Amino acid sequence: MRSVYYSKDFSDSLVIEDEQVHHLKNVLRLKEGDDVLVLNGKGLKAKASLEKINKKNIELVVLEKNLVPKASSLELAVGIPKKENFEDICRVATELGVEKIYAVKCDYSQWSYKHSERLDKILISACLQSNNPWLPEIVSIDNVDNLLNLEKTVIPMDFSVGKSIENIVLEKTILFVGPEAGFSNAEREKFKDLSCLELKTPILRATSAVPTGIGYLMGYTR
Repeated sequence: MRSVYYSKDFSDSLVIEDEQVHHLKNVLRLKEGDDVLVLNGKGLKAKASLEKINKKNIELVVLEKNLVPKASSLELAVGIPKKENFEDICRVATELGVEKIYAVKCDYSQWSYKHSERLDKILISACLQSNNPWLPEIVSIDNVDNLLNLEKTVIPMDFSVGKSIENIVLEKTILFVGPEAGFSNAEREKFKDLSCLELKTPILRATSAVPTGIGYLMGYTR
């Protein structure tokens, strides 16, 4: 079902007034009486009918709504790569249902993370594309030490400097993918007591490593 994003409080009737009006009218060519899925990024999912299509807004009538639990509690930490690659990573992580994304400043990171309206739009677009009712939270982390000090299980995706992973419970678990140049030797020294995810693949770019690692862990859990 086609979906729209609505961040305000839900009532029995909603009015869409932003750039989504053009998309619904002129791209999807929806008509009055058609149904859409409404997401608020906080787990609320509603089925609504297009009651009236005006020039600058669209009026919806909510038919049913419910709060959807998160599909996964897996979190993702990314050694910040190039800006455009980080945006691609956030998009695919949202589509895969990652709960939280940590932007970690690693030794080989190429820029400092700054949140932007553009990134908000990318996350919302990914939610709509995948019908994921939850927007992930993005948290900035200054260095690897601060990430490892969180009271969570961190699994670096790297060659096995630590232990090989066994059965993984995703609750309070963070997959940690390095930047484009990988982790530094100093950072790898900090992984020796951790379970590491090593896949028998050629070297992956961060944009490829993220969906590969997430998919592997989601299928590997008990």
